[in-house]
Amino acid sequence: GTDIPLYNGRTLLVTKTPAQGVVLALHGCDGPGASGYNKVWGDYFNALGFDYYAPNSFSEPRPKALCRETDPRLARQRTEITNIRIAQTQRTIAILRAKYPKKPIYIWGHSEGAYIAKRLVTKVSGVIASGDDCDVGGLPVAAHTSVPVLYMFGENDPVVDGLDKPITNKNAQKCKRFVRSKKTQIAVIRNAAHDLYPWREDIAKAVSSFVGAT
Repeated sequence: GTDIPLYNGRTLLVTKTPAQGVVLALHGCDGPGASGYNKVWGDYFNALGFDYYAPNSFSEPRPKALCRETDPRLARQRTEITNIRIAQTQRTIAILRAKYPKKPIYIWGHSEGAYIAKRLVTKVSGVIASGDDCDVGGLPVAAHTSVPVLYMFGENDPVVDGLDKPITNKNAQKCKRFVRSKKTQIAVIRNAAHDLYPWREDIAKAVSSFVGAT
């Protein structure tokens, strides 16, 4: 049936030529956020030739968001949210694969979305993770060894645990220990915090290079 999170999310499509591929964006724990955020990123990826899909994980029943909540008594709710979002994302990937046969599919997860992206056991063209710690309980990124990974960090991101602030390229290199693929890239964005935008030249360059576009 209908993928409700995808249907109720944001979709921005390339209009004048067939898309070269797809970017599936996974939002943070607060939800899709302001429409302008997806509009800016969608326009950016459209300009690179990629269709952009940003599902809304709150479209289906799920526990209340637990942003930055560390109470161990909420472990069951956190696990339930993770399992729901993984199932939603896998379902959406299946739909996009059927719609875009033989086209590359990239997953970009931000904050809680990055945690979900890193838990997906699936073969995609690449995984972008931003606004999240690379060392999730010492577990490696679940993606297949052939899947390249790009970590993006704002050097002053207060949400990222496990890396001293300001984050540097040197101390962020430890993230490569938690990725099975040897095709891992690290980008530390100077003078940036949690939210990242593609009008920053260093961000645009890192992402476009990763997806093989200019």
